[in-house]
Amino acid sequence: MNNEIFKDKTLLVIASQFPDSEDHFIGGIFVKQQIEPLKPFFKRIIVIAPIIQIFFTKEYKYCKNYSYDNVDVYFPKCIYIPRLIHRIISKYTNKIFDNRVNVVENLLKQKNITFDLIHAHFTYPSGHVALQLKKKYNIPFVLSMHEDPIWFHEDLQKAHPVWTSVWSHANALVRINKEDLTSLQIYNKETYSIKYGFSNQFVPLDMLKSRDTLHLPVDKKIIFSLGFLSERKGFNYLIDAMAIITKQRSDIICLIGGADPSGFGITEQKLSNQIHNSNLKDYVRLLGPIDKDNIVDMMNSCDIFVLPSLSEAFGIVNLEAMACGKPVISTYNGGSHEIITSEDYGFLVKPADSNALAEKILRAFDTHWDPIIIRRHAEKYSWIVIADQFLEIYQKILVK
Repeated sequence: MNNEIFKDKTLLVIASQFPDSEDHFIGGIFVKQQIEPLKPFFKRIIVIAPIIQIFFTKEYKYCKNYSYDNVDVYFPKCIYIPRLIHRIISKYTNKIFDNRVNVVENLLKQKNITFDLIHAHFTYPSGHVALQLKKKYNIPFVLSMHEDPIWFHEDLQKAHPVWTSVWSHANALVRINKEDLTSLQIYNKETYSIKYGFSNQFVPLDMLKSRDTLHLPVDKKIIFSLGFLSERKGFNYLIDAMAIITKQRSDIICLIGGADPSGFGITEQKLSNQIHNSNLKDYVRLLGPIDKDNIVDMMNSCDIFVLPSLSEAFGIVNLEAMACGKPVISTYNGGSHEIITSEDYGFLVKPADSNALAEKILRAFDTHWDPIIIRRHAEKYSWIVIADQFLEIYQKILVK
């Protein structure tokens, strides 16, 4: 591959969300992580992540324009209907109630930004914006489709003309799961499967030192789980599994990290009530959001990592745990089976089945795991490896 082709090029990244300069807001963190190994190859990378003009959101509060290295990040304020509401409206009309295309175009003019290639993340709105830019400036675009399996198959079934137009006109479509490629190739033959990567901050550390740092007990077996406290993440099934496990073992505690994305604490309260009603307060703890300075120690402090999700596009947290040498128990959720490809790395279980989950967790604690083998498997998915795959696609497009 001729990497010299990119040295005078500018890559425009369109993202639904992107972290602020201090990572107070970490939505779209995987996009920022993906950019890290790409930025040395480009003259400049421009990131545009439109935010809704509602003052009480975390995005509005923290997301201000900033620059680092050869990356410039812009958060233009927009007016649009949030995705969940729009998905309901789209059942009845094909109209788009959204001004993000105009806002992005105006920003490009105001800042006199020129670019050679676009990489959009998610079909809507980013792919839609990228398509309009392609039509106006004749600039090619790559679309990464991060939609979780439920969302993805709903979009396929709906076949909304805005979505299908984006898929058809992209110069390349990138989907995580290989089995989804057949469905997408109906719209676009240039379709690829590329996985997510993990940040190089995730490395094996001494478990006891990590527990000491976080003031965690050294005489307990620790299960760690991490994700937004939403129904889709399936934490209620993990709590039910702990009710089963504690009848057999009293030396296990389960730590669940993550914020309630609703902003109102609804799911968090439901989980807290479930823990209380099941008499599990000594065995299950909700930790809330995990500080970025503590996340690596948190991964290293556990004996096993569990992801009980009902649906996942991929499950980066699985990789982050494996990068720390930890075995993973995850559900067949649409993405995890492409990471846990051997029982040398962990176990897979049916979603929404607390009994099966409890059985796999107990089995995991009776299994001898080799952290070196687990780490070596995770290294296949480092962002550096993933970046090389994207660079090959970029080169193919630019040469054309």
